This record gives sequence, C-alpha cells and structure tokens, in this order.
Amino acid sequence: MSKPKKSDIELTVGESKPSNVVIECLDAGCTEYIVIEKDGTRRLVIQPKDKCSMDNVPKDFHEQFARVVAGTRETTYASSHLFNNIKIGTELKL
Repeated sequence: MSKPKKSDIELTVGESKPSNVVIECLDAGCTEYIVIEKDGTRRLVIQPKDKCSMDNVPKDFHEQFARVVAGTRETTYASSHLFNNIKIGTELKL
C-alpha cells in the first residue's frame, strides 16, 4: 500500500491550510492581475509592472480577463510592484 500524499491527509491540530495561494496570473502589459484564494474566497491583486511589455499579453486577453474577474469577491490595488516571479501555487505574504 502506498503512502498517502500530504494533500490526501486531513490537517492535524496546529496545522493550517496555506492562505493567499496564487491560483491564476494574467499579464496585461503594464499591469499584472494575480488571483489568490484564501479560505475558499477568490481575491484579486492588481499591481503595476516596473516596465511595460506587450510581448507577454495573450491574444485571448479579454477572455482570460473575464475568467480572472469572475467570482472575485475582493480586489487589492498595489501602488507599486510588490511581488516578483509569481507562479501558480505559491503563497503571497499580504
């Protein structure tokens, strides 16, 4: 019998689920949209990029944007670039 993965085991007393886990990212050229999940609630972090670059903007940006904002309950606007190298699954310290 194989050993169960950590994600298959219920949390024990004293452990907590990771909060502010990145579930989606979208590059808009001059702005980054970062969707996080905390306690089952989708939250959106919008931060400006240090430099604008339209190279990474997806061709289906509008469709992806609609998906990103769907179900979002809270939005946080950052006045400066706070998070670097954002990847899905990482935890943001807010």
